[in-house]
Amino acid sequence: MEDFRVNNILIPEELPLIALKNTVLFPKAITPIIIQRPKSAGALDFALSTNKLVFFITQKNIEDKVEQKDLFRLGTIGRIVSVFKLPDGSSKVDVEGLIRARIANFISEEPFFKVQIEPITLIVRDNLDEKALLRRAIDLFSHISEIKSFPTIMPEIIYMMSQVKDIEQVISLMTINLNLEAENQQNILELESAIDALRKLNEFLAREIEILEAEKNVTKETKKQIGKMQKELFLREQLKSIEKELGVDDEKGEAELLKSKIVAAGMPKDVKEKALKELNRLSKMPPFNPEISYLRTYLDLLTELPWLKKEKEDIDLKQAEKILNQDHYGLNKVKERVLEYLAVQKQVGKLKGPILCLVGPPGTGKTSVGQSIARSAA
Repeated sequence: MEDFRVNNILIPEELPLIALKNTVLFPKAITPIIIQRPKSAGALDFALSTNKLVFFITQKNIEDKVEQKDLFRLGTIGRIVSVFKLPDGSSKVDVEGLIRARIANFISEEPFFKVQIEPITLIVRDNLDEKALLRRAIDLFSHISEIKSFPTIMPEIIYMMSQVKDIEQVISLMTINLNLEAENQQNILELESAIDALRKLNEFLAREIEILEAEKNVTKETKKQIGKMQKELFLREQLKSIEKELGVDDEKGEAELLKSKIVAAGMPKDVKEKALKELNRLSKMPPFNPEISYLRTYLDLLTELPWLKKEKEDIDLKQAEKILNQDHYGLNKVKERVLEYLAVQKQVGKLKGPILCLVGPPGTGKTSVGQSIARSAA
């Protein structure tokens, strides 16, 4: 390889190599890097003792022990700007990316990787398509900084992108500051032309905006739900205080007691469902509703009825006729129908057919006839 210069810096054909985990170094951008592994530390020391140049390349995995097969083939030549020793023995290094390069050959692996490299210049066409893609990328990038809940992109970076004339530098700044995985960053680094890199960046930027908009909607909905829950909690606490002042707690206690009586009464299923339905209606009524007393009396009656008590009926037709004649004068048709009903019931044992219905104006003896029937069947 002939002598190659970047910013008047002579790039030698052979350079020490430092492998990076989950980090991609881009040209024309300064990136902080932590150096911990022995091979990386050896390569750093060699660079500091010579020309401060290192070939940085990203690993395909995050293993500590690195082999040739674990490395991508295209990386970036970087110049060490500053080194800061950390208490744990590692070093924080600020690196200025100079130019893309490809590994031509591995020279050695011990005590650190040393490689022969081929610098690669990004193809810049400076045509209308390229300018349009660049402008759109900057607009999308600016939009991302606006919709982020906690902006991580400084306004100075966006301003710098709009002012910088070097398209490769804009691509590097944008890729570094965008929330991309290392593999996607590597894909952009390996593209040969600026227009291809901008197309890929626009795809990632559009996808990032979709993700951020979705996050924004989720956050908004979550806040709305939390606000609704807090409001409900506040209203429930207020309701408790009001109910306590009005003595509604006592009424709730009565409702629970009535419910337990309904459950324990042994009612038929349809009667029980009806009773619980009426109890639910009772619990929702305002305290001063006049219907409350009627409903409560009705439910008390249902719970007091001997649903579980069963007695064998011993029907004596002569005794029944005697009781009916004693209790009522006249009403021959009614008496005949009642005696007929009792006779059929005595013969069959259990009558599921017709139900006697006593109809007439008040005071004509409907209730007393019913009482007489009960006496005669007792």
